[in-house]
Amino acid sequence: MTHFVSRGKHIESQLRRSRYKKRQIAEDDHHMRRARSTRVLSGYTSDVE
Repeated sequence: MTHFVSRGKHIESQLRRSRYKKRQIAEDDHHMRRARSTRVLSGYTSDVE
């Protein structure tokens, strides 16, 4: 019984982690897009990352 409870908690934490990871990926994508647009605006300088 305790094993089942701990496993449920584990799955819950996994879901929370994957949700957090998805949010991180979305934010990274957003930052990349912004960086790309600023790079284009600044005359496509290679030092802007």
